[in-house]
Amino acid sequence: MLQDFEEVVSHLHATATANQFEQSLAELAQLIGLSSERYDNHGVGPDVLWLLPQLLGVIIEAKSRKDGKNPLTKEEHGQLLVAEEWFAKNYPEYKAVRVSMHPSNIATKAAAATKSYALTYEKLNAMIADARALLAKLSESQLTDVELEAECVRLLDVSPVHADHLVANYLVPFVEP
Repeated sequence: MLQDFEEVVSHLHATATANQFEQSLAELAQLIGLSSERYDNHGVGPDVLWLLPQLLGVIIEAKSRKDGKNPLTKEEHGQLLVAEEWFAKNYPEYKAVRVSMHPSNIATKAAAATKSYALTYEKLNAMIADARALLAKLSESQLTDVELEAECVRLLDVSPVHADHLVANYLVPFVEP
C-alpha cells in the first residue's frame, strides 16, 4: 500500500506533466477513501473532482505548473466557474467547493476569487505527509482484515485527512494582493 502511495505522490510536483499531476491528484483522493474522477473534456468539467461523503464536491482546476509569483487570473478563475456550472448540472444534490491547485493563494482583483480556494504546494505537501502517516500506521499493524478495517475507521476519525476536515485543513481562501 505504501509503495502505491509513494508512486502516486511522486507526480505531485511542479515539473510533472499536467496529465501526470491530475491523475495523481485523483488517485491520492482514492487512497484516502474519497471518490474521484477526471472530467475535463474540451474545457467542460473540472480537471479533477473529489466527491466527499457529506455530499460535497471539491472541483479542482490544476494550475500546477504556474510560476508561484503569478496570481490566479480572471481567465483561470473563469475556468473554475465553468467547471462549477458543469458540476451543478451533473451533481445537483451536492454542494460545491471551488479549488485551484495553485502555487499561492493570491488572485488578481479582476479574478474576483475570494469565494474560491487554493490548494497550494505547501498544503498539498502537508496533506501528503498526513496521509503517509496514516497509511504507515495501517501498513505496520499486524491485524486481521476485520481488525484492520476497524483500525482504519478509528485512525481516520482522528486524522487531518478525514473528509470532514479536508477543506479546513488544506484549502486556503484566495486573497487579492
